[in-house]
Amino acid sequence: MIGEARKQSAAGDMRSALPEGWSRVRLPEIADITMGQSPPGSTYNSHGEGLPFFQGKADFGERYPTPKVWCTQPKKIANPGDVLISVRAPVGPTNVADRKCIIGRGLVALSPLDGVPSEFLLFALRLQEPQISIGGTGSTFTAISKKDIEGIEISLPPLDEQKRIVAKVEELLARVNTVRERLEKAKEILKRFRQSVLAAAFTGRLSGDNSDGLPKSADSHQLASDLLEARKMWSLEVSEKTRLGKATNPKIQYSEVQPDDISLLQEIPSYWRWTSLSRCTDVTDGTHDSPKYHDTGIPLITSKNLKPAGINFKNVKLISHEDHDGISKRSLVSDGDVLFAMIGTIGNPTIVDGGHPFSIKNVALFRTFGNLQLAKYLKFWLNSPFVQKYFQETSKGSSQPFAPLNVLRRFPIPLPTKSEFDQIISRVEALFMLADIIENRVETAKAWAEKLPQAILAKAFSGELVPTESELARQEGRSYEPASALLDKIRTLWLGVKP
Repeated sequence: MIGEARKQSAAGDMRSALPEGWSRVRLPEIADITMGQSPPGSTYNSHGEGLPFFQGKADFGERYPTPKVWCTQPKKIANPGDVLISVRAPVGPTNVADRKCIIGRGLVALSPLDGVPSEFLLFALRLQEPQISIGGTGSTFTAISKKDIEGIEISLPPLDEQKRIVAKVEELLARVNTVRERLEKAKEILKRFRQSVLAAAFTGRLSGDNSDGLPKSADSHQLASDLLEARKMWSLEVSEKTRLGKATNPKIQYSEVQPDDISLLQEIPSYWRWTSLSRCTDVTDGTHDSPKYHDTGIPLITSKNLKPAGINFKNVKLISHEDHDGISKRSLVSDGDVLFAMIGTIGNPTIVDGGHPFSIKNVALFRTFGNLQLAKYLKFWLNSPFVQKYFQETSKGSSQPFAPLNVLRRFPIPLPTKSEFDQIISRVEALFMLADIIENRVETAKAWAEKLPQAILAKAFSGELVPTESELARQEGRSYEPASALLDKIRTLWLGVKP
């Protein structure tokens, strides 16, 4: 009794808050309700024989459903202009039938009565979709019954006002959709911008003093020499530790390797030089075995855990500390190292930056010997359109793209002068930071745009979106027909009830 009294009180408050001339009505008062019923499966086809058969939300589009299945023995029919509402997993989404069709058990068709616009009913239900969706019951999947549908209430203005509301909502939603489309394009533009920055960086257009076409520094090989020396010194250090029995890595044999085919890549300034990744970094990979997994232990990072934003530790598998120690003897992951996915989606280079220890599998490791600038430069290079294009071309037709370690060791990398090396890193970081700021603003705008439709509908159904019929009637010195008069007509003409 108390609960019912509260419901009645809330309903009374809602009615008293309605604009002048509006009424609060239940769906059966303004629409015929047809519950869907699925025909026998043997009557379905995919070649267009019979009527389109819509079974639920999976068939819905932005406004109208898309036919995928047809049926020759209909059970329940919806007509053009009927509002379709999903009543089974998920509950609440809506569409409008744009043709005569068959509806299954997952749908209900609402046929508006006496000129009530289909779009008005559609928008009224879309406003309430969040509330309708939580009304579903069922342990296997949620659903609502005909009684639940009949209990849904909407705010009904006079008929002419309904039409003005529909027109204004359509206009505003079209603008919102335009904004959404532009925001999506902005993300793609930012992606292309980052690629353009990297393309410019590795063709010499982002660095150097171009007043006379040459950099100020004539030392075009100093950077390569320094990186090569650091690589040699590290190899000697590892060899010495191995001799003394203190090595955490096996002895690494340094070899003078040359790039395979630099003609596949872009042109670089004449004073730059090509070298290979294994001449400026130590290139290795993780385990090739499949260690036993545990509920606790050390994360094992694979290629699928490398994402554009970095390492994704969600759903990562764990290995024992003993297995981790064994893998580390081959490839100890340290801060400043660069990881590179070798299988599947090749790439997603990531700089290791602190955190808990982990091991790697099917992941290439480029050891930079603590040189963070080299790590940044290497990450930019491996993300560049030239490198991406190379691996896309070489993995065409492969069901599981793979970048072999020997290819990565011999893979070319362009080296500029020392001064340009720092310029490139600084300028790429600055431009990427600008792109990140813009992208954050785009994401904020997208979140705002996603909320706009409900805000528009809320205003529409509170009488705040267009002038009400009562206001216009007073301004124009005329009478008007309130929603209650429309309901009386419906009751008389359609429901056979005298007002």
